[in-house]
Formats: sequence, C-alpha cells, structure tokens
Amino acid sequence: MSALVAGEKTQGTPQGPLGRGFGLLFAGAVTSRFGDANRIVALALLAATLSRDPRMVSLIAVMTFLPWLLFGLIAGALVDRMDRRRAFLASDLGRAAIATLLCAAVLSGRAGLWMLAAAAFALGTLQTISDSCFTAMLPQVVPRARLPRANARLSAAQSAIGRLAGSPAGSALFAVRSALPFAVDAASFAVAAGCVAATRVERLPRSPQPRSLRGLLTDVGEGMRHLWRATRIRTLVITVAAMNAASGALQAVLPLFALYVLRVPIGRYGWLSATTAAAMIAGNLLAGRMQRSLDGLAVASAAVTVQVLGFAAIAAAHSELLLFVGLGVNGFTAGLWNVPSTSVLMAETAPAFMGRVSSAYSTIALGAAPLGALVGGGAAAAFGFRAVFGGGAVIVAVAAAGLILLNRPSLLRAARGDAATGSSGSPR
Repeated sequence: MSALVAGEKTQGTPQGPLGRGFGLLFAGAVTSRFGDANRIVALALLAATLSRDPRMVSLIAVMTFLPWLLFGLIAGALVDRMDRRRAFLASDLGRAAIATLLCAAVLSGRAGLWMLAAAAFALGTLQTISDSCFTAMLPQVVPRARLPRANARLSAAQSAIGRLAGSPAGSALFAVRSALPFAVDAASFAVAAGCVAATRVERLPRSPQPRSLRGLLTDVGEGMRHLWRATRIRTLVITVAAMNAASGALQAVLPLFALYVLRVPIGRYGWLSATTAAAMIAGNLLAGRMQRSLDGLAVASAAVTVQVLGFAAIAAAHSELLLFVGLGVNGFTAGLWNVPSTSVLMAETAPAFMGRVSSAYSTIALGAAPLGALVGGGAAAAFGFRAVFGGGAVIVAVAAAGLILLNRPSLLRAARGDAATGSSGSPR
C-alpha cells in the first residue's frame, strides 16, 4: 500500500476530531484492559496463596509474557495478511472462552499453579494477535497527524480505567470470592469484541506473498529489517527491552515480597498496581505536553533515566509507603515513555508494514519480560528479593546511559531547538 493510505487517513491536522472509529476502538481497548487488570491481580494473589516459592510464583509471570517471545513476530506477519478486524474478533472471543473456563476451575477448587500457568500462556498467545491487530488498525481510523494525541488519550484512559480502577477491583473481588475477577475478565473480552465488530476499518490490499511458512518467514524478516533500519526505533526497542527485563523480574516476585515481607493485606494489594497506574496517567499527560516542544527521543531519555530511582526505592523499601513510592515512580516513567515511543513507531512505519514492525517491536520489548521474570525468580530464591530490585536499578541505569550516548547528536539538536518538535515530525 502506498504512503497515502485510504486517502485522508495520512492527512489531517493535529487538532481535528479523532472520529467514531477511534471512539469504538477506545471503548474496546479500555474495557479489555479493565478485565486484564482484574485477572492479572487475581492470578498473582492466587499463585501466592498456593506457593511461597519465588521460582514457582514467577512461573505465572514467565508464562504471561513468553508468548510474545515465541509468537510475536509470526503474529504480526499474520495480521498483515488477514482481515485485521476479523482476526481481532477471533482472538478476543477465544480469550473470553479461556477466561470462562479458568473461572469455572477456580470456582470448583481445581485450579493449581500449572493450570494458572497454562491459562496465562494461552491468553498471552491470543493477545499477540489482538494487540498486533489493534496497533495496525489504529492508524487506519485516525489521521496520522493526530496519532500522538490519540495514543496519549488511549494510554491515559487504559491506565485510569484499566489499572487504576481494575486492579483495586480485582483484589477486592478476590477477597470476596477468588473466581470473580476471572468472570469480569471474560465479560470484558466479549465487550471489546463487540466494539471492534462495530468499527469500520478499510481493508488493505492483500500481501502478494503466498500463504506458506516460507512466505510468513519472509514477512517476519521484512518487519525486522524495517525496524532495524529505522535508527530511532531500533534504539528505543533495545532500551525498552532492558526496562522490561528489569520490570519482569520485579513483577515476578512482587506478590511474595508485598504479602509476606511487607505484610500488605490481600484486599489492598491491587492498590499497588493502582498507584502505578495513577502515576502512569500523570506521565502520559506530561509526555503529551513535553512533545509540543521537545523531540520524542528526548522525552524517552528522561523517562528511562528517572526510572532508576523507582527501582532503587523499591530495593530500599522496609515499609509499605516506600514500596508505593517506588512503584509510583516506575509507573510515572512508563507513562512518560509510552507516548513518545509509540508515536515514533507509528510515524516512522509505513501503514502496510505496521503489523509486522509493531509486532517485531513488541516481540523484542515484551520478550525480555519472561527472561527477566525467570532470572528474577531464581535470583530471589538464591539472594533475596532486594537483590532482584537492586539489579533492576543497575540494568535500567545502563540502558539509560546507552540511550543517551547512542543518540547524543539527536539529543543535542533537540536541546538547541533544531530538531523537529514532536515525534510525529521526527526524521527517519
């Protein structure tokens, strides 16, 4: 497909309306994120009540993120060959069915750690399809000049309604009855599927490649090459992979650390994620403002640098308050990172390659999380929880230094005001 996808979709002004299509995608994404937050908190709490072995509990985090490492690239190639709306519907209806079965297993008392791990893996596998579809559909319904605003609004709402409301709701529902958060998750997928079904998405020409494994591998290679040749995207994905490895290690052992070391009550555990989400909203909003006068890469560099303080605070936490502060800093910097990095990705990728490039980005970025979780569980068992959090601070510090050094010329131009403002106008 040419650069002028669906006519005016690549045109428009930054301040114009986002449109009905964005409204429907927005509603589906936010509803689904609310259900996800319920399930993620409930899985962590249920795993922590079944075992206190960090290696076993970390298995849930590993299986949640592992599908991106195994299938993310293939998912993106498939999405660029399929009707994206139909693929999204199939994946989310499948996730609704799995969440329903998990709810029934928890109700009957038959849900053990291995069943939780299998469900997390299955849901994560289907998420590689649905997330790739969503990322690829968004530029088809929102004019390119308005993508930074759409991404900022979407990211803030997902944090607010999803994690800010969903995580406390998940822990509160779990305290009432452990199966309730999984029922909410199943319903959220059904609602998201309905929203996307009502969205009008213009079809792209089908790939000329044959529907074969060799053709898929060719598409995967194209996505990786496009990502690697775009210097700014390549630098960002390497940095976020390091951040996610540290975060994966943190999330893998956080339930045990919070519940049994700092004695956080089960009903209040969800507020840890809510604190992260509230801070993420602030980061989203600040990122939108900063991009009006700063290059997206400069905003991202500031985010990863400050995140070191979050990991350091968690490592030093001997009270619930300091744990909340550390998670809040991490959430703020994640929000500050997400908007410019996503906008750079969308602005510097041709729409016909969006599925492949976005899935390559997600595979590298999210694929680091299960590796971090696996190492985190083992490190916590051998050296203790604080060693995991301190190691995360070191990893993020190295990533921040690398991002700044590798992009020093671009950052200097941005500081002088010579670089284009906003990531949507960034040079390739």
